[in-house]
Amino acid sequence: MTTLTESTAATQLWELVALNEYRLPESPVAQAAGSGLALYKRWFKSRQSAPSASLIKPSELNALTDQQLEQIAPESDFEPAIAAINRALHDWLAEENPTEAVIVILAPPHSAYAEIFKLWAQQRAWRLLQAPNIEQISTHDPAWLNALTSSSSPWVLTHLEQCFLRHASGMHLLRSFLNAATSGTLGKGIIVCDSWAWAFIQHIWPGRLPVMLTFQAFDQQRLTQLFTRAIHSNTKNQYIVRQSVDGEDIIPAEQTGEDLKISPLLQHLAMYARGNAGIANGIWRANLEAEINPPGTEVVKQKTETLWILPWQQLHHPDVETYVKRDEIFILHALLIHNGLTSEQLARVILLAESQLLAKLFYLQAANLVAEQSGHWLVTAQAYPAIRELLLTSDYLVDQL
Repeated sequence: MTTLTESTAATQLWELVALNEYRLPESPVAQAAGSGLALYKRWFKSRQSAPSASLIKPSELNALTDQQLEQIAPESDFEPAIAAINRALHDWLAEENPTEAVIVILAPPHSAYAEIFKLWAQQRAWRLLQAPNIEQISTHDPAWLNALTSSSSPWVLTHLEQCFLRHASGMHLLRSFLNAATSGTLGKGIIVCDSWAWAFIQHIWPGRLPVMLTFQAFDQQRLTQLFTRAIHSNTKNQYIVRQSVDGEDIIPAEQTGEDLKISPLLQHLAMYARGNAGIANGIWRANLEAEINPPGTEVVKQKTETLWILPWQQLHHPDVETYVKRDEIFILHALLIHNGLTSEQLARVILLAESQLLAKLFYLQAANLVAEQSGHWLVTAQAYPAIRELLLTSDYLVDQL
């Protein structure tokens, strides 16, 4: 277990940076650095063997409840990120008529950047623009764009990916909006766009690229700090996280004045998630377990409660290769390009009947590759790294993050 030095510990968890300053977490081995997930997985599997016995048996553990997860691995602590936005955009915000009227924020899947900027906009009383509906997109309805010019106040659009559909009649309104926004016609504004959608948009919109920013990747140092702060912020209970096979501390008890330790498991997780804190947190939440109290056993209140997680090489990951064939890969790619679609919208993008699409979506859902949220189908956080790697090796368009 390596040590987090004081200088590194002082680094801000959230940092808004230019796209060319974005850095992926380093591989645990120099040979795999910059060579992609597939090489890393081959290296790791060839050098790691599963321990023969566990410190605590799997039958003695159970997944955490939603209430427990919200206590020790919350998904919505956005205030540090909002502070980072204010630091990074301080000069631009102070200018009444900046040279660059519009800034684009690239948001990888499950990053929650759209939610962060929505809250930021509300705190600063900026306008929140609503995306057009599916009929406005399909008919190129000018009323939506015309309505945006009714005010000169600064604005935020949090979901550019919801302003188009990937078919012949579904992109005209998007092009018109981007032309107006980047020319300064709409005034000062921020666009938050899914990173996969932006990769596609660059192929269908020839306009001048605006300023591009994103949050810096969460490497092993940042990820360790993020998880440690989340667990230790609970005021009712103290928690530690240990590896269930050998008892190694992953998140030790809080000890003031001592250096923060970085577990190899969190090094692997940071790289596997490509520095995406939302993806890493989704995998983390899915694999944390607590001890089961047998029926009739008196529960003894402990000062510190231990949570458990398997070693990295034993963690369960959704089986992508078994379930994903030609039609399924089309579906997954479309869902990533749009950051989620309803089955009706998906039927307009994929040349399959909606009933066939639903059958395939339920099939992918059973394999934990997709999930439905508020009527929209999304690629799951747990499956995302493997699906991205499959699309990359299959020569599909992928995002930059």
